[in-house]
Amino acid sequence: MDSRKFVGRMPRFKVGDEVVVVCPGADRGKLGIVIYVTDHLGDFVHRYHVQFADGTSRKCFGFELEAALAESA
Repeated sequence: MDSRKFVGRMPRFKVGDEVVVVCPGADRGKLGIVIYVTDHLGDFVHRYHVQFADGTSRKCFGFELEAALAESA
């Protein structure tokens, strides 16, 4: 794999984005806010620290999250 194409890759989400957990598990369907983005650590994958309304937080990979859809008026 040519790693040069990943250099400078932008994260999928940014701090303040509303996201929903889509991976299987206890947090599936939970809505949260991205509070911190960790740059990729040589593996070209960003990690997203998400805080939920109940005060808990979790570190997620981008594929575990989707952007929360804003409700239309």
